[in-house]
Amino acid sequence: MRYKPFLVGAFFGLLVIGVGTGILIAQGWAGFSMIAQQIKVLGSTTDSQSSAPVDAEETETPATSHTLKIPCTVQTYAPIGINICLPDTWKTTFEEQSHDLILGTVVFQSPDFKIMVDQGNDGSPAIKIKSGYQLSIKASRLTLDSSKATMADLNAFWESNRTEHAISRQEERTVGGQPGLYHFLDTPKEGGQIDSHVIKDPLLYDLNFYYSDQANGEGEDLYRSILDNINFETVDPKMDYDSEQIKVISLTGSMLTGQPIKIDIVRDLELEISSATQWPMVIRQAKKTGTRFVLGVAKPQGTDGDQGNYSLIWTAPEAGEYEIFAQVIKNDGTIYISAPMDVIVN
Repeated sequence: MRYKPFLVGAFFGLLVIGVGTGILIAQGWAGFSMIAQQIKVLGSTTDSQSSAPVDAEETETPATSHTLKIPCTVQTYAPIGINICLPDTWKTTFEEQSHDLILGTVVFQSPDFKIMVDQGNDGSPAIKIKSGYQLSIKASRLTLDSSKATMADLNAFWESNRTEHAISRQEERTVGGQPGLYHFLDTPKEGGQIDSHVIKDPLLYDLNFYYSDQANGEGEDLYRSILDNINFETVDPKMDYDSEQIKVISLTGSMLTGQPIKIDIVRDLELEISSATQWPMVIRQAKKTGTRFVLGVAKPQGTDGDQGNYSLIWTAPEAGEYEIFAQVIKNDGTIYISAPMDVIVN
């Protein structure tokens, strides 16, 4: 099973602004710019130090106590179809619009949310949650090349990566009427971090919760209460399936195992492609198993610039029955997916 596109759509996003799973293990100071982007999202009340960690008792700010069974206010973020009841004092501190495989992201914080970035004993950056709470919700599109379409797929992925992602406890839990995974994480060094992952086709929702009061359990109770008060609404994923604007041209000639096959793609000239990042991605799906594999990116043909014709060489096809798709992801986040072309390799 191929993971790379899924990582782009979901896992890689965890390291940047949404879930943050495993950042303290997977990234050293050399990758601090990525962590710094996350810290910017975490809030402006951020301290940083590069010396040995400061004693927590010297800097600790007590977290504001939140009533779990609410006074709460319903917050709605329409671009990703989220309705959620949060404590009255929490504010929206960040919104990300649709781009690439991400449909959108929203971040909520309590007014007392504060973190500190430290240097751990192994030299890696370590995040300490000094006070308050933050919740981020990100929606990513599950496309033909995502390789993750069911909860079983998602569960298998996280199970195989449990150590890398510092998951100390995992549960299956219903969120907004949808089955989801619930992870309690070993990071950050102080405070707590929990995330949840929910598939509501064709979207993957990553919910990440930071909190300061790990010891008394109130933070996790609050997060569970929030999960009990979340609803997913119908939302336009900006995905055009079987689009007439991009087509796989009929494949001709002998389809022999191991012999290169040229795959031609044509787009409607009304579908403007202005950069290489939008060139068609070609996906092969096995008809028996449904296993998908990204063959590569089709490049424009001709000497007069991009005239709407693209091609890719499938260098060493294996015997089997396949469907071939093309997929274009626009810079504004709109995704066009061609109708499948049947191919038999003997």
